[in-house]
Amino acid sequence: MRVYREDGAVLVTVTFSLVALLLISALAVDIGMVMVARRAAQNSADHSALSAAWADCHGSDPTTAAQTAAVRNGHTAADLTLTEPTSGEWNAEVSDDVSLSFAQVLGVGTLTVKADAAAACTGASSASTSIFALGDTCSTWGKDQIDISGSNQMIYGGVHSNDGIRVGGSDNDFGPSNPPVDKVTYVSYFNNGGGGNTFDPTYPQSIGNQPSPVNFALADYQPGSANALAAGSEYYFRNGEIDGSYIESRGDGLYYSRDNIKLDKEITANVTLVAEGVIEVSASNQNLNPYVDGLLAFGGHVYSGDEQCDKFVVSMGGSTNDWTGIIYGPHGLIEMNGSDNTTVTGSLVGFSVRLNGSNISIDSGGTGLPPDYKVQLLR
Repeated sequence: MRVYREDGAVLVTVTFSLVALLLISALAVDIGMVMVARRAAQNSADHSALSAAWADCHGSDPTTAAQTAAVRNGHTAADLTLTEPTSGEWNAEVSDDVSLSFAQVLGVGTLTVKADAAAACTGASSASTSIFALGDTCSTWGKDQIDISGSNQMIYGGVHSNDGIRVGGSDNDFGPSNPPVDKVTYVSYFNNGGGGNTFDPTYPQSIGNQPSPVNFALADYQPGSANALAAGSEYYFRNGEIDGSYIESRGDGLYYSRDNIKLDKEITANVTLVAEGVIEVSASNQNLNPYVDGLLAFGGHVYSGDEQCDKFVVSMGGSTNDWTGIIYGPHGLIEMNGSDNTTVTGSLVGFSVRLNGSNISIDSGGTGLPPDYKVQLLR
């Protein structure tokens, strides 16, 4: 190639091989194909390792689970090598032969890409107290950290407030008929203004501020998290609101909304509901069990100041419902306003808690829920 000045004189001459240029471009295409295949293999390895660990914890066959995950992600069972280098740790290696288009002129027809991942499954924390109020500031605004204004409620497994407790309802049973001893403890005050409320001997008691019995983070359930990967096709994510019809049509699974979740349908399912906004359950005749981590509902909206004491992050209503699991709201109010033999086998853990329903049974099981399991990628 020659470059000329305006007067026609040759300024410079550049010589290159068109064949070499084409070859470089062709190799770039092949390299792109290899990179795409490598990412796909890594995604398949991640899912396979997590699925094997999950199956191991739940008494299923890890190999079958890993192979199913590999196939679901575009590979075959033959592409997967699954090992257990140490007890409970599962390593998945996925290999894939990439057919090259242009590198064949150099004598390279195929290239094998490999990716590996390791995952393990451990027992998750479970709450051992039926009602736990994390906050310690509601009394400074003239409000109650725990407000039990309903009647004919049975609360077994203990109650604790890092501030005060007000019991305004009547005929509430805090545990004397259901051993072992069900502790009712508080930091600043206890006000029993109702009639016929019964407690275990020596309780209520004033004690010091207590740490949360459980800790969950929104990041553990967001897209791309270990829990999301383990749930696979049973992971449901929406930027907008998730409603009862959406859950009813899909059934069991981990549901994550960047907005709110409103469950207004009669549903029987294993679900974990996580919202960056609030969760409102208003239907009756539900039978809900946790899908992962022993967690049933996690309202993640962050209130500030006195709004944490009376603005709900999780509101559970309706009648004759049967819920199992931990209901969690670290930055706002958990409200139970159900009635008519609604039962919760689990714990309410919120910044503040209000029970204003009737004929509700809440039982943590004394020593907490049976451990569920948490899976995580190790590498």
